[in-house]
Order: sequence, then structure tokens, then C-alpha cells
Amino acid sequence: MPPLKQPKSLAYMSQCSYAFWFAKSIHDAHVVSPSSLPVVLKSMNFYEHLTENLAAEMIHAVLQSSMSVIHHYSLTCAAGLNDSVVLKNLCDYLALVLKCVLHPRLKYLEAANLTIDMRTFGNFQV
Repeated sequence: MPPLKQPKSLAYMSQCSYAFWFAKSIHDAHVVSPSSLPVVLKSMNFYEHLTENLAAEMIHAVLQSSMSVIHHYSLTCAAGLNDSVVLKNLCDYLALVLKCVLHPRLKYLEAANLTIDMRTFGNFQV
């Protein structure tokens, strides 16, 4: 028999939920209403609202959630859209996320995979 899947801890599930909400909120503010972006970024300061240890632990989850948001929205881009436009928007979004999570008091940063595979984009022609 295959081994049973271990249940996820409540801390892990809440960390993932918060990280996804964080990444999606920044994306929505960046794309939907750019005028509200400064207010959203000010309220999203990790080190202002979370303890230093908790903020450092959340950074990896937020970066992975941001890459999931990028992957999701790149699948739905228009077929005729230029790659440079898509990449510029995604890089601007990733820069905003990094601006929110990186801080001078940060002691370590766990490695995160920031690879964007353009073959998964909605405008990729086979």
C-alpha cells in the first residue's frame, strides 16, 4: 500500500493562505487599480506588521505564491500579445513583491525558484 499523506499543519496552511493573499493583493493593485498601489504597498510592509522571525519565514512562501500568480496570469494572456509587454508587466510585479518583502533587517533568505517558463504563456506558438 502507498504511504498515507501526512496532514498539513495549521501553521503551514495559514502561511500558504496568507502568502497567496499577499501576492494576489499586490497583483490586483498593480494591474487593476495602479492609483491604489502606494496605499497597498504601505499596508503590506512585513516588518511593520509581523515579528522579525515570522516575516523572515513568510518571505519564501510569498515568493513562491508570487510565482504561482505569474504562472496563472501568463496562461491567460492574449494570443497576439508581444512577449516584451508580458515580461515587462511580470517583472514589474515581481519587483513590487521584492520591494515589499526585502528589508535591511533581513538576516537570511531561503532560495526561491524565480524561473519563468515562457512556453507556458498563452501567446506561445508551437
